Amino acid sequence: MPISNTVSNVGDWTFADLDDNARTEFVCGGCYYLAVTLHKLTGYPIYAEIDGDDFIHCWVTDPDGNAIDINGIHNGNWAKTPYSSATPKGSILKYHALDTLENTDLLEWARDLVLSHPSHFNLI
Repeated sequence: MPISNTVSNVGDWTFADLDDNARTEFVCGGCYYLAVTLHKLTGYPIYAEIDGDDFIHCWVTDPDGNAIDINGIHNGNWAKTPYSSATPKGSILKYHALDTLENTDLLEWARDLVLSHPSHFNLI
């Protein structure tokens, strides 16, 4: 779904830099906030790499089956991060628990990043 179809529904937003600080935050702890933001804007399903009780990373998957996270679009349904092993450490599962979001600042930052850089997230 092109982002142009959803911008009118997101309210006020501020340009956000896609810099090392943003990449670190949304790979190390904030990935779920970004995945939820992308899910809300596009309807793409959220997936996560889970190893036992450990939540490793999450992302959305586009209709072509490619993962999208802070690092952009990946080839296939696994968003490998700089901290990932050569292969997934855990299971790749569809994941959905939107009621667990408590950090509204992080959610707004994720929204601002996506709206500021739609081509990076394969939305235009």
